[in-house]
Amino acid sequence: MENVQQLEETEMENLLPVQLFNAENMLRKHSGAIHISGDLTKTEHHMMNILYQYTQDSGYKKHNQIIVSDLCKHMNWDHTHYDRLKQSFEALSKSSLNWNIFDVDKSNRKKWIECGGIGFIASYVIDEKNGIIKYELSDMLIDILKSPSIFARIDLRIQSKLTSKRAIVWYEYFIEELCRNKKVEMITKMYSIGDIRRMHNIGAGKYDEPKRLIKNFIKEPIFGLKSKDEKREINSINAKTDINVEIHEIIKNSYYTVGYIFKIEYKDKTKININDMKEYNIKKDYNVAYDIKDELYIWFHNEDRTNKLIELAQIKYGDDYENKIRRNIEYVKNMDQNKNKIKNFAAYLTRAVEYDYADNGSENNLAEIFDNTTVSFNESKPQKTEADIKKKKEDEYKVKIDSLVVSIYEKLSQEKRDIYFKNYIDSCVEEDKKKDKTTDINLIKLIGERTGVAVHLMDEIDSQWEQLSKEEQEKCSIAEFDLYDAKLYFAKNFLVKLI
Repeated sequence: MENVQQLEETEMENLLPVQLFNAENMLRKHSGAIHISGDLTKTEHHMMNILYQYTQDSGYKKHNQIIVSDLCKHMNWDHTHYDRLKQSFEALSKSSLNWNIFDVDKSNRKKWIECGGIGFIASYVIDEKNGIIKYELSDMLIDILKSPSIFARIDLRIQSKLTSKRAIVWYEYFIEELCRNKKVEMITKMYSIGDIRRMHNIGAGKYDEPKRLIKNFIKEPIFGLKSKDEKREINSINAKTDINVEIHEIIKNSYYTVGYIFKIEYKDKTKININDMKEYNIKKDYNVAYDIKDELYIWFHNEDRTNKLIELAQIKYGDDYENKIRRNIEYVKNMDQNKNKIKNFAAYLTRAVEYDYADNGSENNLAEIFDNTTVSFNESKPQKTEADIKKKKEDEYKVKIDSLVVSIYEKLSQEKRDIYFKNYIDSCVEEDKKKDKTTDINLIKLIGERTGVAVHLMDEIDSQWEQLSKEEQEKCSIAEFDLYDAKLYFAKNFLVKLI
């Protein structure tokens, strides 16, 4: 048979008797086999899961055989399609799959890498005369799959209702997160646009327009298409499966979407026994492989900011800079959004890379962007002192003035930017002279024009504010005098005049 790897006759004779596929059994699918990239169709993905479960139920024997009519039945085909079977088995044996792409199974990292580029099936024979298919998996793959350290429990009867490959992929990722975290409902990690492209194997140059990607790979497979009368959702996870998905938060940088955080839950929580789920205690070391420049551009949508962060990481971390950037990107994406509310993901990521939060943690950093204060229900809420209130107002002012200055920077002419950046450099030189230090102009330029102009403008606001009398400062407050409200009002008027 053309393009079909033949099993040895002696091996075929030693196969176990044919058994029927038991659809009532749950597929314990290894997380590393869920987190894959490869060009499989919906049919091939579904067939891989059926063969996976059949192999699981037979005790992970290397050689297996399945009745063709039984396989077609569970593929929801009305009759036997040998051409489609041949095509699917050929794809499952030849497709170059990359496994464990988000490095969730760290205990088998080396083995998954060795499996990279191989298909799910090592070899197969379609025996049309007897209506049987004999197949085998590679030894490397069986070795990992037979004792999964981390897995999702998938009901293939439910998954088979999905007619979209994209919906199948999302469904497995969401079930895997629920099982891995031993939850019946939860807030997911952040799925960046880069993650979504890797999950669905979207090649370079395809779906570059964000609206098309979001519509085709998020809204349609998860939330469904509306029928013409707009009363019924069809062909979606929410409509067809046992879980419900909501968008918890859309992460944006200015006008650009960086990623999504979802809320997922089982529709009937009473049917789910979380004690059947395995509890994991996995050290997060965030060693995920992808092009850092492409990923950072998704976060910043600014080539200059992307290059500057890479340059700073190169200076600080040397040859390990790519690894440090990736680890901190994954650190930010995997933060518990129930405990930690990040207001500006791009700014937070910059600080994460700068201070290596992935290794050092972030508890003592960036209070003005990130509020990590939680109060236990079993403890009394501490009374805020006058110093606490003042510190909070000061932090809020810093966030607001920083955002204001950045927005004004975008509206400045290049001529004014050049002037203010030169003033910033001159002030650095003057300050260093007072300390008998030599100014590193190259380092200042590496910090960037945006940052330099922002610092100069904030210094200018402080200087102009201090020159006002007490009475003039009080006039800047709309109601009862508040130092930071008044100063912010003054700053807005000062900056608007610069445009």
